[in-house]
Amino acid sequence: MPIYPPRNEPIRKIQILETAVIQLIKSIRNNDASEKQIAKAEKVRSAQLNLIKAKLAILIPFRSEDVSEIVTLNTLKLNNEYLEWETKPVELIIDSYR
Repeated sequence: MPIYPPRNEPIRKIQILETAVIQLIKSIRNNDASEKQIAKAEKVRSAQLNLIKAKLAILIPFRSEDVSEIVTLNTLKLNNEYLEWETKPVELIIDSYR
């Protein structure tokens, strides 16, 4: 029996994203320089992309026979979300947390 419970979600990646978002919000509230806000927004983008990658890794089954329609649809949805975050301008990320 393992010491820790098995996870179905990338909990650590979610925590990293939450801290990056909090840092960006604090930077916006403190009215920091735009370079700092851009750097924080890039960290949010990176954390979001890593979270999506982790979700994709969890979705992929061990055997190819186990692929279902739901898994395929969720994979397509996550791939689209990944592309959206990859191409999203930094200003839009900053504006979404204002």
